[in-house]
Amino acid sequence: LPFDTDDVEAMLRMHLEDPPPQPTGLRPELPPGFDKVLLKALRKIPTDRTRSPAEFRQELLDARSSFKKMAFSTLHIVVADGDPQFAELIREILMFSLPGVRLELVKDGKKALKAVRSQKTSLLIADLGLPELNGMELVHDLRDDSHTIGIPILMVSDVGSAEDWKLLHRMGVDCFLPK
Repeated sequence: LPFDTDDVEAMLRMHLEDPPPQPTGLRPELPPGFDKVLLKALRKIPTDRTRSPAEFRQELLDARSSFKKMAFSTLHIVVADGDPQFAELIREILMFSLPGVRLELVKDGKKALKAVRSQKTSLLIADLGLPELNGMELVHDLRDDSHTIGIPILMVSDVGSAEDWKLLHRMGVDCFLPK
């Protein structure tokens, strides 16, 4: 409870009269951006509070985004896929999950290799069946380069088998997901 007392009458009085404590004072791991949103929802005068659950939800999402934007702005993720619909789906998921992330979408293996080599990359998500330079060739070139050997690789494909995954794993792919 936000008010520290064992006296029920005192607690009720505190709820009615005292301002609520800062949420980050009760939960230090909470990003400071949430204080304003939560305190607004807890205001004593109902007309001063957040007007609706939808507005409260949006304010919480905005606070989360501003925090995450700072946290994820240093990440650079390259998505290499020749299927524009799948690439767009991955882009939407990553932008929602990691606000502020720097995404680079490319359509073939040669462009993926160039993108990864041109700047510090946090993750490569690549289709196994890329044109120009297929997924296995791309992985080989990345793992053969001392500057890119440690970049995590998530390989996706709408074809492939357990044997393909075993080979990709031996080549240095960190994860394999079917489309």
